Amino acid sequence: MLLSLSNMFTTNKAYSYSSLESTEHKNATLTQRQRLFSYGISAVLTLWSVGLLLASYSVFIASTSKPYLYTPMETAIEYEVRHFNQGLWGDRTPFMGSPNATNKEAWHAIRRLGIVKLSFEQASRLPGPPTIPYEGHPDLWQGGIEMFHQLHCLYHLRTLIYAEKPEVFYGRDSTVDEQAAHTDHCIDHLRQAIMCAGSAEIITFRRDSKNRIEPNFDGPKVCRKYEPLRKWAEENKAWNFTPEGLEEDMDRY
Repeated sequence: MLLSLSNMFTTNKAYSYSSLESTEHKNATLTQRQRLFSYGISAVLTLWSVGLLLASYSVFIASTSKPYLYTPMETAIEYEVRHFNQGLWGDRTPFMGSPNATNKEAWHAIRRLGIVKLSFEQASRLPGPPTIPYEGHPDLWQGGIEMFHQLHCLYHLRTLIYAEKPEVFYGRDSTVDEQAAHTDHCIDHLRQAIMCAGSAEIITFRRDSKNRIEPNFDGPKVCRKYEPLRKWAEENKAWNFTPEGLEEDMDRY
């Protein structure tokens, strides 16, 4: 009888320990599963957040970045913040006013360059229609720098405004005065250039001493530095020299 009770107690005790261990094992397994589930949810949410962030960034980049077009002048492109001259109320520049020795020299200095020589590699990478070889140099090609072409057009319009008599312009046909066509070209090319650049800086306003509203044309602008561009054009200039090797007449005065 005592042996039976002892055996039963031992059995019950073993069963109790076994049940306890089983419960603890189940609880541990459940806790582990809950932990893994929690980790899984966290991982999914993290990946979803990262994906959403990357997608948003991609949309931002696509909306703010600009298409790339190759130019051999890439190494000469630098930026600076520059304040424009008002051009009014006494804030003038050397380029302004009726033609005189000072402003003629200033204009000549910024428009005398523009035609450059290119290597085959540079010419082959240019976007748009292919260019032609540089005359007398079979291993070089010729190109024109857009900024200097625009300055040429601006100077042409300036000469029309201040000229005492209309300029005679001979284009493709040396017997036909194409002055009107040249002027039309320059006006519309500058229009396209201005709209292409699409300057988005905001002009602010002020009131003068008589409480009249005046624009602030001298606000800060993000500009490409002129001097590195001029230096590159100088180092790579082509026929600012004629085929005979003489400096081309740029109608200096």
